[in-house]
Amino acid sequence: MRVKNTSKNTLHVGGQMINPGEEVDLSDAVVKAHPALADYCVLSEPPQPPVEDSKPEQPKQPKKDKDK
Repeated sequence: MRVKNTSKNTLHVGGQMINPGEEVDLSDAVVKAHPALADYCVLSEPPQPPVEDSKPEQPKQPKKDKDK
């Protein structure tokens, strides 16, 4: 993921120094492990939310009796 340091300080992330205004590539795992990066950096490719396998349950409609 492309990360640009928008703060005035040098950041130390994932064993890497990011100088102010510098743009670097970081792995998604490093970005997820440092949620505060969003406060100091611009993320070019925002992390995607996890895809949920289960669908939300649909409310069941009561069956109508046709034999009245």
